[in-house]
Amino acid sequence: MNKAQKAKRNWLIVLILTAVLGVAGIPGTVITASAGIYPLMAVCIALIVHAFYGTVFYAFAFIAASNTVKVLKVWESAGITDIDEMSAAVMLRKNDTRAAMKRCIERGYIAGYTLTEKGFEPINDHRDKNAERFCRYCGRKLSDGQEVCPSCGAPAKSKNQP
Repeated sequence: MNKAQKAKRNWLIVLILTAVLGVAGIPGTVITASAGIYPLMAVCIALIVHAFYGTVFYAFAFIAASNTVKVLKVWESAGITDIDEMSAAVMLRKNDTRAAMKRCIERGYIAGYTLTEKGFEPINDHRDKNAERFCRYCGRKLSDGQEVCPSCGAPAKSKNQP
């Protein structure tokens, strides 16, 4: 959760700084224009333009980060994995909830799960843990504990590798 909360906080800081610098650019433009400092005036105008367009983007990024934190809190506290139940719990539309759940997985906030139509599903390893192992190069059967194929010398894969 700390990484998600940090991302949320960072977007808020960027949003506030952009708005403040944009407001500061207005008197800065007037003062630098009257003093004839045109390069600095151009910087002030750039700050105003960036604030005008940037605050909208940063506001949406902050909202998305907030939704992600909501989903994480509900998942950690209540263990809700179903998308419909999660939408009701975090009071978001289903599409917004799905997007937040997707961000949780993509950014590594939730490990060991995948997102399906129903919601979070644990990733299961369907391979047989006691299956025989064979060399991927020459096909010779390998016994447990063998790190190298005795026939061709290729490194053996562990049982957990595909």
